[in-house]
This record gives sequence, C-alpha cells and structure tokens, in this order.
Amino acid sequence: MNSDIFLAKNLYEQTFPPDERRNFDDLLKIAKTKSAFCTEILKKENEFLGFIFYWNFADFVYIEHFAVEERFRNQGFGKEIMQNLCKKTVLPIILEVEKPDNKISSRRIGFYENLGFKVAEIPYLQPAYSPDKNPVPMFLMHRGQLCLKKCVETIRREVYQKF
Repeated sequence: MNSDIFLAKNLYEQTFPPDERRNFDDLLKIAKTKSAFCTEILKKENEFLGFIFYWNFADFVYIEHFAVEERFRNQGFGKEIMQNLCKKTVLPIILEVEKPDNKISSRRIGFYENLGFKVAEIPYLQPAYSPDKNPVPMFLMHRGQLCLKKCVETIRREVYQKF
C-alpha cells in the first residue's frame, strides 16, 4: 500500500464511525472494478490533505466520503476542493450528512450550505454498508435540480450493494 493510500485509510477510519463507512479493502476493490466510482487523493505541495470518494451517475454525482486532515481544516482547503468538484460537473451533486445533533455536525451542514447545498426535505436512512453494520439516519444535501426520490433509489441500488 503506497503512503497516500495508507494516509487516506487512516483518515477514513479516524473520521467516519464504523457504521458510516465501508471496509477499506472493499472500498479499494470498488475503486478497481466500478468505473463510476472515483477516488481522489488531495494534496497541496506534495503534502497529503485528504480525500474525496464519489460516484459519477448519469443524472447526478454522489459524494460518498470527503475528509480533510485535521491540521488542514478551517484553512479553506475543504471549500476549495468542493468548489473544484462543483466546477468539474454540470450535474447535480448529492451527499449525506449526520443530523445536527452536535456542534460539529451543525457546522458541517453550514459548511455545505455556504457552498450552495440544501438539506433535502425527504426522510433518509443510510442503508448498512455490510451485514455487520447498522443503517444510520442521515440528511441528504443537494446542489442543483434533480428528482431526489429517483436519486435515492439509485444510491440504494448502486452504492450500497454488496461487493
């Protein structure tokens, strides 16, 4: 495993609770076998900043996981990364966020709202990533015009299938 992948794995496992993430080996398998799945290691001047993992579907882009190393947070890197992704596609973008049960999750929602994302007005339960994990109540956020109900079905069918 190269050093960037090792750093991404550590950040992934530190940032996302077990029920909100895949087994990292499964994630690497998906990256190799699913052409719609994109993994980007984020760097600035050869220093690891974080990662963004997303799916390019026909009607929308779905951000599965996005994280910036703690020491680089609140410096504008996350905003820059998201703005660059938004510029790369004309498609609507969807992502999941934890419900605003604490200061951090409330700030996270505000971060995305400042980038033009809106909280979806439909109930959403993130399906379990594997049989040993639990579904998680989340909010969907989106940017752009789309049919959220259709997109949720695509997410459930394509993203949360067993590998």
